[in-house]
Amino acid sequence: MVDSVHMLLKRWQNLEAEEVESFEEFTAIMSKVISRTAFGSSYIEGRDIFQIKIWKTTDEIESKGLENAICNAVLGIIEKREKKLNTGEMDDHAYDFLGSVLKAYRDPDESKRITIGDLVDKCKTFCIAGQETTNSILPWTLFFLAIHKDWQEEARKRGRCSWQ
Repeated sequence: MVDSVHMLLKRWQNLEAEEVESFEEFTAIMSKVISRTAFGSSYIEGRDIFQIKIWKTTDEIESKGLENAICNAVLGIIEKREKKLNTGEMDDHAYDFLGSVLKAYRDPDESKRITIGDLVDKCKTFCIAGQETTNSILPWTLFFLAIHKDWQEEARKRGRCSWQ
């Protein structure tokens, strides 16, 4: 998250006095952060999930075809992870959200094991809910920091931020 925000701020500094479409910027940055957190990967791996959800109308989202597309995108990420685990490319699969739910999916105790449907649903919920809630709060956070300069200074002190 920190690296992504630093890259965003660096890019904004180079814009000089140009306007920034904050919704698009926040959507992109949160997609990257959530994708890394959920799947331990770059935004590119989770891109299909975010693009299907974010750029379609409500009617389109409700269609079965898009639901299947989201499921297939998540299943594709899961298959890539399992392949890496099986080939020894990756030795531990619990360093991110997907790794945690894969452990529950593969639990030796069948009574604790989750289904593949549960696994996919948990991944979808994490991505979509995380994207929507964060995209809603970021503009408000910037707004309040902009009008309350003392809050900016306090955030810098508490967060040990090096940017200004």
